[in-house]
Amino acid sequence: MWRLALAVCVAGCQADAPAPSPAPAPAPEVPAPAPPPVPAVVKNRVDMRTAWTEVAASDGCWYFSGPNGRDTRLAGPITLARDGEKVTATIGGATFKGTYRDSELDLARDATHRFDDLWTTHERIHGAFKSGKITGHYHYEECEQGTRCPNHCTIEATLELSAI
Repeated sequence: MWRLALAVCVAGCQADAPAPSPAPAPAPEVPAPAPPPVPAVVKNRVDMRTAWTEVAASDGCWYFSGPNGRDTRLAGPITLARDGEKVTATIGGATFKGTYRDSELDLARDATHRFDDLWTTHERIHGAFKSGKITGHYHYEECEQGTRCPNHCTIEATLELSAI
């Protein structure tokens, strides 16, 4: 008898049972977001700390540029960028160009300024890399248009560049 009940139940249960629901569709795979871009690495570029010592400036002068320049104050960190032997240095808004060979740095900058007339300035930084720093000599001279050059206003100083 239980066979008959089972057969009736199987036949009846199948007819009365709701049709099975279709399986839910799989969720679409969303790729992970891309990582943020990596900052560009500038090869052969370094920021260094500057320290001025032994500054000898002509008496009675003010200067367009230099450690206490009127137009360009060479203070704060210096950025050196190197491409082979060629070097560009930026300090206080001034850009020097030159070379680095055999552990020797040699940079120069020429600029023009106005004060009653046209003036030119020539600046040079040169020195050796030793014991993790560059100890350089700084020279500044200025010339008023149409006069003997350099005029009597000059600066000689030591400039030390070290890692920040």
